[in-house]
Amino acid sequence: MLFEVLDFVLRYSWFSFNEEVYAIVGGTAMGQRHSVVLANVFMTALLTHFFTACPQWKQYIACFERFLDDIFGFWSGSYTQFHSFSVELNKWSKSNGWAVQLKIGQFGGKVPFLD
Repeated sequence: MLFEVLDFVLRYSWFSFNEEVYAIVGGTAMGQRHSVVLANVFMTALLTHFFTACPQWKQYIACFERFLDDIFGFWSGSYTQFHSFSVELNKWSKSNGWAVQLKIGQFGGKVPFLD
């Protein structure tokens, strides 16, 4: 029953903008109550499976924090190793049916202010 409800919620999500109603083609709408829960379940499952399959990358992660689908961390390896890590995560993700792509936002130097 739970999976049937989840399937319905993901297939039939709508949002309104300027008094028009739009259907979400895939995924869930931002701001929906279930969106946060689904993002947390999805990212937890993805990262748990990846680091179980590829544990060699854990040694380079000094700090790893996540909020929904955003990741913040400290990498103790080189930029080349981080690039290799991101390539492997993206390939692993695609080959295992996950639609996720890691994009390198900031490496070294300053962290942008987020409000």
